[in-house]
Amino acid sequence: MPPLSKVELASRAWNAFGLSLAFSTMALNLYGGLVLAAQVFAWLKQGVWYEVPLSVFFLGVEANSFPKPLSHLLPGSPISTDLATWLAAPAGWLGVHSMLTGLLGRLGVAATFLVIPLCIWYSFCSWSEPARLKPGPSRS
Repeated sequence: MPPLSKVELASRAWNAFGLSLAFSTMALNLYGGLVLAAQVFAWLKQGVWYEVPLSVFFLGVEANSFPKPLSHLLPGSPISTDLATWLAAPAGWLGVHSMLTGLLGRLGVAATFLVIPLCIWYSFCSWSEPARLKPGPSRS
C-alpha cells in the first residue's frame, strides 16, 4: 500500500475529530436526557419540580438537596478546577464573577447538556460540509 498523502492524512484526522466530537455530543446528550428524566420522575412522584442549575458542578451539592433519582446523577463534591476555586472564593474580577455565578445559577443542567452539544455538532457539520459544486456548461 502506498504511503498516504498529506491531504489524505489531514482528511483522516478531521474524520477522527468529527467522530470523537460525535461520541462526546452523544454522551452529553445522554447525560442531559437522564437528568431531565430524573427531574420528570421526581415531579410525577412528588409534584415538585427540582431545578438543577449548572452551578452544582462547580460549587457542589448537599446530599439531601435533591430527591433520590437526581442525587445519584449529580456530583457530590464540586469539580476541582481553578474555575471552581475562583467561583467559591473570588480574589479578583468581581464583576465577571457575579455575571458567571448568575449565569450558572440560572442555566439548567438538562437544558444545557441537551442543547449546547447539538449546537456544537450542527456547527461542526455545517462548517465541514464539502462545497457544493455548481454544474458547469455542458460540453457537447
